[in-house]
Amino acid sequence: MTFPVQRVQNERIQEAPTTKLVADKEFVVTFKVADTTPSVLNLHVFKAGNLVANNITYFDDGFDGQEISILGDGFTTLVHDVTRLLTNTLGNKLMLSGKVYHLTRFDSKWIEDA
Repeated sequence: MTFPVQRVQNERIQEAPTTKLVADKEFVVTFKVADTTPSVLNLHVFKAGNLVANNITYFDDGFDGQEISILGDGFTTLVHDVTRLLTNTLGNKLMLSGKVYHLTRFDSKWIEDA
């Protein structure tokens, strides 16, 4: 059984729970190499994707309440800054290969989950 594809191009406000028979499809985007402020516009799941050392100082195009998950690569470092990006160690953090990091944006700051 197939269903027709319905494309919604305007914001839809929903005030009641939705029952789903399948999970929403998520795209996994790899950050551009050497990008220090990668865009997280409209997405939640990412791969770091560097082959040499790179420092991330912020995530562009996010919104307060947005949650993101990033698969580390062993080369990308989250730069701790109390005004923009807070790691759970309160210091710069190398994102280890094969480990997933979770951050949420509050008051324009990205905060890593504990």
